[in-house]
Amino acid sequence: MTLNPQLLHLYGVFSIHIYGLLITIGIVMGLFFALKDRELSKLYNPTALIDITSLTIFFALLGARILWAAELWDSLPSFQYLFYFWEPGYSILGAIIGGLLFLSFYLKNNTLIFLDRAAIYIPLMQVFGRMGCFFTGCCYGIQTDVSWAVIYTHPNHLAPLYCSVHPTQLYSATLLLFLFLFLYFYKDFFKKKGQLISLFLLGSSIERFLVDFLRADRTLIVSNFSYMQCIALLLICVSIGIFIFSQKVNK
Repeated sequence: MTLNPQLLHLYGVFSIHIYGLLITIGIVMGLFFALKDRELSKLYNPTALIDITSLTIFFALLGARILWAAELWDSLPSFQYLFYFWEPGYSILGAIIGGLLFLSFYLKNNTLIFLDRAAIYIPLMQVFGRMGCFFTGCCYGIQTDVSWAVIYTHPNHLAPLYCSVHPTQLYSATLLLFLFLFLYFYKDFFKKKGQLISLFLLGSSIERFLVDFLRADRTLIVSNFSYMQCIALLLICVSIGIFIFSQKVNK
């Protein structure tokens, strides 16, 4: 991998990174699908939907940054780096938690309906985010000799240079793509409130739990389970609880 993750230097610490570009593309793609969603259009006009989406993205990014920093606090380059939002360093689970908390307080009556529809398109946005991680070199895997291993060579990459590592970012992107396709094509089979968001939480949490075994940046806290895996297990339990609750309440 020789591609420079910094596409264009603007001024001082400000640059255009492939990471930020792909996240932006992911957001635009998710919003494109959301604006065409018939169920969402019954609740909100395009302007209101864009406003809600923009605020949700802000709080999702904030949650992603905070949870990422909480796990790797001792290895942060500086405290100020926490506020360099254009730099890599985000937790997908933190984004999910931040976005869900914001929507729960902001939407109130329509929370579950909105979350069910948004849950269909969020994995697609996450796919682009993981692709950004891949090209940047963050969230890299442990060393391996498998034939599909990736070797980073550019000095701006965050991964160790000239080492064969698992492309864990691509593993995540692939699983999240399958999750998006499943929710998109089978959404009509899950009509009860809370089902789609619970399936999204379940799928994304399982993805993180499994891929984390091969990530090199994991922080172990319980036996061989990492900080993020413990959070993923908690979200798995929450998602199962929501699904069961939705079955009983929406008979």
